[in-house]
Amino acid sequence: MSKLVAVFNDRRTAMIAYELLTWKGCEDGHLALLEPSDDDGPRPALRHRGEAMAREAVRWGILGALIVEVPFVVLLTVLTLDVNIRVFMAATVWKIGAAFGAWLGSMAAQETGLDAEVAEYYEDHLRDGRWVLCVNVPRKMKPRARGVMIESDAIEVRDVVGSLEIKPSKAPRAIPRY
Repeated sequence: MSKLVAVFNDRRTAMIAYELLTWKGCEDGHLALLEPSDDDGPRPALRHRGEAMAREAVRWGILGALIVEVPFVVLLTVLTLDVNIRVFMAATVWKIGAAFGAWLGSMAAQETGLDAEVAEYYEDHLRDGRWVLCVNVPRKMKPRARGVMIESDAIEVRDVVGSLEIKPSKAPRAIPRY
């Protein structure tokens, strides 16, 4: 799958491209249309690859340590070894599971988010009032999708590695009053 990102000056041309891509066979799950931020609203923040990789590495590291450690502790309770050797082995094995899990998690999250420079580039476009359309298409459909975006009056169309996702807002939610 290839990811294409196009920048549009207005909503009308972005929606035309969105509808044409949907009509050409792109599913809604493979299209992301980001609208510009308001002048007084918060600046849109896109997810960076480093943040996603670090989060997944920690999560999978803990999971990997547990997956390896639990069966090994059960095995060590059955074995008739010196207590010092069992403690040493248990302390060593969880590190191997954690390291493998962290590596697996960071590899799995490699396609999540954008490089910091690329994310800032598209954040600036959104802040300047432009619309950003991202499409995830099979390689054979890539020229057709690029043509649709260009014919729909896109300012630019680029290939990107990663995913175009808005970071979840950390603003507190208003509590409804009854």
